[in-house]
Amino acid sequence: MVAERRTIELTDSTRLIDVVAVVESTHQPIELHRAGKVIAIVSPVESESEEDPPKGSAEAWLKYAGAFADVFTDEVMAALEAQRRVPSRTFDSE
Repeated sequence: MVAERRTIELTDSTRLIDVVAVVESTHQPIELHRAGKVIAIVSPVESESEEDPPKGSAEAWLKYAGAFADVFTDEVMAALEAQRRVPSRTFDSE
């Protein structure tokens, strides 16, 4: 059985803060009616999870997309190129 959505008939005395309080307390959307017509639906926002999104997912990419916004590409490329030229192994001469 599908639960019927809660509705509020708007009048001149309807206060928005009261509508928001109901949505906040019930965590359910409310249809706002005026003259018998639906004019808006006030929905709660889903709370953001404290967990990190799965590695490699689009959500993870979007979460960290701006993390390196202040890094200059030329400087990074130059540092990588310099590291490539440094020998990674040392050989003992006997």
